[in-house]
Amino acid sequence: MISEAEIKSRSVALYDAAVKELAKLALSLETYTWPSANQIDRMQRAAIGTLIIHTLELSKAIAALLQAGLGSQILPMVRAQFEMAVKLAYIEKYPKKGGDFLLSEPFERYWLAKDYEISSARLATIVADCKAVVANNPALINYQTSKNSRPKRADFLAIRTGLSFPLVRDMVLDLQWHLDLYVMIFLFGSIDIHGSIIQLRNYIEDIHTTSPRLIIKDDAAWPP
Repeated sequence: MISEAEIKSRSVALYDAAVKELAKLALSLETYTWPSANQIDRMQRAAIGTLIIHTLELSKAIAALLQAGLGSQILPMVRAQFEMAVKLAYIEKYPKKGGDFLLSEPFERYWLAKDYEISSARLATIVADCKAVVANNPALINYQTSKNSRPKRADFLAIRTGLSFPLVRDMVLDLQWHLDLYVMIFLFGSIDIHGSIIQLRNYIEDIHTTSPRLIIKDDAAWPP
């Protein structure tokens, strides 16, 4: 029978190897020469990079918890990693969703703010960011839900819905993954917001443009 100490040792070794592989992949994305002619590919790579870097950070946290003998606390992080893996695969299958993911950032902030009394200055900043993204991407108006003869005004909530990922369950089915994986992982609670662009926006510069680039920091983002 395998001892608890041996299980712990094997788990830590497995995660240590995974962290190193994720670090290599993230570095290769950072040094990737962005193609000048394909904006969708450029945004796809930046979106994938943000999800990979955060998955890497979660892996380091999981390894630390395992080493501390707190393995029961990793389940919410594993769920977050699974959901980000689904998003990664979905972006690889549908490259346009990478751009949607990045462009959705101000509209996600608007959606989060709508049910709270925040300062007028903060709300004005969010609205200005939403308007700027619409101005640079006029096709976003096509996500409007109402049709009338008057000129269309940007409906930020409708745009947010149009740019959002499908439900995780629907993405799992679309990717033809085993739904049992989702059912099992869904039983875990979550302390993460499933790779929201609001959470990950600080990993990218020029996030609202067609030339986003990953920001690699010399801090806890990398294994020692």
